Order: sequence, then C-alpha cells, then structure tokens
Amino acid sequence: MLLVKKQKYLLKQLNFQNRFQKKFDVLFNWVLNNYERTLDIALKNQRKVLYVALGTFVVTIALFIWIPKGFFPEEDIGQITATT
Repeated sequence: MLLVKKQKYLLKQLNFQNRFQKKFDVLFNWVLNNYERTLDIALKNQRKVLYVALGTFVVTIALFIWIPKGFFPEEDIGQITATT
C-alpha cells in the first residue's frame, strides 16, 4: 500500500515537472526565435546600428552636461529623523 502511494506521488511530481518543462520550453523557444530574428535584422543593417549606438552615446553625454545636477536642496543637512 505504501509503495502504491509513493508511486502515485512520484507520478504526480513527474507530471508537474513535465508540464513546467513544456511551458518553459515554449517560452524559451519564443525568446530564442525573436532573438535570432532581431539579430538577423541588426546584422543586415550594421551601419545603421552603429549610427544609432553612436547617437545614443552623444545624446547621453549632452544630457549629462545640460541637465542640472542639484538633486538635494541647499538646506539639506544629511540627517534622517524617525519618530515612533
């Protein structure tokens, strides 16, 4: 009797693992297919990808220079007060 219960439990575990593995495989294959498709597009348009990367770099530097960096007010003394 104990052996039958153990077998049923193991079969239930195996069934759960198989369902999880199938769902994971579907998700993984979807991600892999989209990655391959995107990589093919990027490799066919290498010059455009390079221009976009360089443009992003230039814009990042420009924003770093132009955006104000004073996130904290002048009267901030660096203390945190907690009351209960």
